[in-house]
Amino acid sequence: MVQIRPFRSADLERCVVLFITIFSEAPWHDHWPSFARARAFLADIIGTPGFRGFVAEEDGHLVALCFGHKRRWWQGDEYFINELGVLPDRQREGIGSQLLSYVRDQLRQEGVQYISLLTERSIPAEQFYVKEGFQKDKDVIYMYQYLEPSPDD
Repeated sequence: MVQIRPFRSADLERCVVLFITIFSEAPWHDHWPSFARARAFLADIIGTPGFRGFVAEEDGHLVALCFGHKRRWWQGDEYFINELGVLPDRQREGIGSQLLSYVRDQLRQEGVQYISLLTERSIPAEQFYVKEGFQKDKDVIYMYQYLEPSPDD
């Protein structure tokens, strides 16, 4: 049976393995060059003020995680999901929905009024979040700029 609970610092190494496993698969195909780099990425999230993390565990093995942070907004406190994922071979079993339900319950108790996130269009995650009651914002545009390495590097 899947047990959902808050993240503990002792979970970090197992969360790194879980994170790499989840996001190396389709549709993301992330290519983390090393365990250390992925660990540093998650450690940066954990070090963000307002960090709240949650894990789903079964028989001593992590099967899902949700990492994010609470932040103040003029409309009320918000929880921004940085990363949410379920092991590829355990997806479509309801674990993600259970995890998100637990996260919502915990955040409501803390006075959080909104949950927000970024995800890619036209992948299963988009449909998952819509099914879970998330709305697409017609006014928000995600923008980025790639910085070429300097010639001195």
